[in-house]
Amino acid sequence: MTPKPIMTDAEVAAFFGIHKRTFQDRVAKPVKGEIDPNTIEHATIGGRRFWVRESVMKVAGVTK
Repeated sequence: MTPKPIMTDAEVAAFFGIHKRTFQDRVAKPVKGEIDPNTIEHATIGGRRFWVRESVMKVAGVTK
């Protein structure tokens, strides 16, 4: 099964091994010295944020 090309906040948080609320806090207020989630390509549709999986992997250093 091919992974879907987008991820929700909960999926991105699980990928990084943190709680969804912590991830959302970091989006609202990035912490110096940590990955800034706002550098990850994303879009908001109907009040929900969707993250581009390829961009998440790139920021995490999993792919180039």
